[in-house]
Amino acid sequence: MSAFRVALKLVKKSAIKRGLFRTMVFLVGEYWADLKFGINTHPTLIKSQPSSTKKRMQLESFHFGTNWFILREIFVKIIPKLKINFSSAHMIDYGSGAGRALVAASYLGISKVTGVEQDKTLCTLARKNIHKYIRKNTKKQKIRVVNKKASSYAIPQSANLFYLYNPFGRAVLRIVIKKILSHIKRAKKKALIIYVNPLYGNEFENAGFKKSNYSNQEVAIYEKS
Repeated sequence: MSAFRVALKLVKKSAIKRGLFRTMVFLVGEYWADLKFGINTHPTLIKSQPSSTKKRMQLESFHFGTNWFILREIFVKIIPKLKINFSSAHMIDYGSGAGRALVAASYLGISKVTGVEQDKTLCTLARKNIHKYIRKNTKKQKIRVVNKKASSYAIPQSANLFYLYNPFGRAVLRIVIKKILSHIKRAKKKALIIYVNPLYGNEFENAGFKKSNYSNQEVAIYEKS
């Protein structure tokens, strides 16, 4: 399926979910960050090779970044209400793709952001985008991308903010949740989960995370001390 047909399908779904006006606003948001920062986070075709003892077939899918207006709502309106100190926050973005959320989080105040992405093509694109963004911004930036699977990534001691745009299925999410819980216990600090399009949000609740009242139609916020 072409990028245009995939995008058209998503627009139809969005119109049903959000209404036509909000969907039109979101369409602007799909290009706002790219125009503002001179980056390229358009839908990207990625290829994956599933591990199977049967005949392997190469799978293709399009990667989409989080809409700019959702990102702005998260980091400007929601997170500050939860008393997160942006100057000392370290955000881990699982499935960081082309880096749109990394750039947005940095631009909107998060002092340190790390992307975890297993696709090499997306990692390369994200690093190019980060380089372009940094060249346009004079403030000191701490942004990096790690080419690793989320299930094997070692969470750094300083991490206290975790971002997911529905990057993987239930099985991998459970592994990631266990790693986050171990990190919370080891680091002895509060952790905040930002889960956009939270298809498996109940997994966090089942693991003892509390869903914040600031959650909405687009994003679920979970807290754990």
